[in-house]
Amino acid sequence: MDNFFGNECDDDENHIQSAEFRQMRSTLYSQGYRAGRQRAQENASQLCFDQGFEMGLEIGQKCGALYGNIIIECFRQQIKLSNSFRMWLQRKIFKEIPMAPSIEDSKILYDEVRVELHRHQINISGINFFVG
Repeated sequence: MDNFFGNECDDDENHIQSAEFRQMRSTLYSQGYRAGRQRAQENASQLCFDQGFEMGLEIGQKCGALYGNIIIECFRQQIKLSNSFRMWLQRKIFKEIPMAPSIEDSKILYDEVRVELHRHQINISGINFFVG
């Protein structure tokens, strides 16, 4: 009879160990899934940030160069810009062009700037924002 009860205890222990193993495996699987998912999200976010940063840097440099060249041309041509026109230029060049949803929209805004500069008789024929 002792043998009979001994086997029953062993079966219970095996069953408990098997249940603990399944629980541990499930927990580790879930933790591994979460860690892998988080790592993938971090990598994707970093990649998008890096690409966006490079593009933003390029656009920022071009916008700064465009504005600087306009100011230099105004100085060379001895044209005094009104504060309202200067603020309009700054808004177009530093806010609207860089934030445009597409390159095509940026080109439209750039053309608006060129038309307005032409209207003010500011010659910027040698400046091309969308080259290089």
